[in-house]
Amino acid sequence: MGRLTLLVQSETTHDPTIAVSWCMDRELVKQLADLKAVDAQILLVTYDPKTHFEHRYLRPLSEGMEHVQFHNSGKQKIFAAIVWDEKGPKKLRQTYLTRNNYKYSTDVVDHSTNELYEVNSETTLCDLECQTEIAVNVEKALFAKKPFDWGWVMMFRKDDKVIIDQCQYRKYRLIAYPLNPLAILGCVIVAIIAAAVYVVGTLAAGITATVLFLFGMKVCWRAVYGWSSNEFDWPYKTGKYNTLEWKDIWNEADGTYFTKDVSWIFRPGILVVLAYLVMLVANTPVLQLILASLVGLIVAGLIVYGTNKVAKKTAYSARVSRIETNLQPLLCENLISGADDISTKGNRSAHLMFTGVKAKVCRPFARG
Repeated sequence: MGRLTLLVQSETTHDPTIAVSWCMDRELVKQLADLKAVDAQILLVTYDPKTHFEHRYLRPLSEGMEHVQFHNSGKQKIFAAIVWDEKGPKKLRQTYLTRNNYKYSTDVVDHSTNELYEVNSETTLCDLECQTEIAVNVEKALFAKKPFDWGWVMMFRKDDKVIIDQCQYRKYRLIAYPLNPLAILGCVIVAIIAAAVYVVGTLAAGITATVLFLFGMKVCWRAVYGWSSNEFDWPYKTGKYNTLEWKDIWNEADGTYFTKDVSWIFRPGILVVLAYLVMLVANTPVLQLILASLVGLIVAGLIVYGTNKVAKKTAYSARVSRIETNLQPLLCENLISGADDISTKGNRSAHLMFTGVKAKVCRPFARG
């Protein structure tokens, strides 16, 4: 079976952001070619076994390297898995990088064993040989110290769940200083208005209920005291609580029959106008021109669709034939140990150059 290998310069890092590279043996390269793993990506996961915190990266497999950040000290793990999808990298990003309330939508790490699940459902078919891991010791002193204005800048953010480095913090700072005062002022104004509405509403409900009671009408006192809740109602009660007669009458009278139950295009007036227009252009060159245009559009659409389908199939076949060639630079037998030596023959992408510069000027903050 083939094998995927992760490489780092040292198992004890002197930087919270490190370069991670990967290589594979010939058998795995051939296996990926046989499986037609077009646009294969590598999923990298930095994982803290103590807090179960993880951060993910998804990069083209052929790129050979990525810069990853650690966000906790101690022994950290880096998991890797080769993944692909017939719908392309966009679908993979949706599958593995989508978050819901700061948490990844899909689980890839088993927190009970601190090991990577078999990522072999719809995105890969080579099972465990497409997965690997490596452990790195991270010193606490490596992380950036929190600035003096951390509390102010992160006031409206969940700093325990936000992944942040010095570059991201500078962006947050640019937003926080002009907007935080406005947000605080807005909160104060809303609180004052809410308090005033509650006081006035309670007084109005009490006065209304008292007047109705004095005139011998039945009063729903529960509604008086709960007017500001989700069960809000006027205190006048003609039936069961929260099902008042005046509401039913209002709903029946709201709008007209045609705007409430039927689409506007089926209103009688609209139908008359449409019928008149059809009669006006019937059996004329105008109608013939319209029909000819529709037929032409349909034929042109079918031709374009067929051409694109053939072109995509041809391009896909060509990409499949190049899989082994594109992955040759990543053969472990061709590489010197050490992450900085892996750059697919020196042709690093703009992304790698950018993240390399960022690693030198933007240290991450430690979580917790």
